[in-house]
Amino acid sequence: MAEPTNIKPPFETIQLNDMIIVADLSGTEIRQLREAGNIMPLETIIQRVQAEYPGRIIEIELEEENNNYIYELELVDDDSMVWAIEVDAATGRILQREQDD
Repeated sequence: MAEPTNIKPPFETIQLNDMIIVADLSGTEIRQLREAGNIMPLETIIQRVQAEYPGRIIEIELEEENNNYIYELELVDDDSMVWAIEVDAATGRILQREQDD
């Protein structure tokens, strides 16, 4: 899968299997936030979301909103519907789930 052309620095992009991961922060900043306990590991977030909403994750974004970090995951369910799921990166609590266009 090619890297998206509409995403420009300072975003950090990582391709993991069939997923694209985009963050407003550098890999170093993300690691520091995780080590300080300010955000949960991405693996934990993925497990929590897929336990409640099974499907194939196709994109993950990490954003800072009002000094809070939010993971937004896009996934495709068994009915080929695309969903956007927002998760509090510090607690793993699912904040919102909506069908994506």
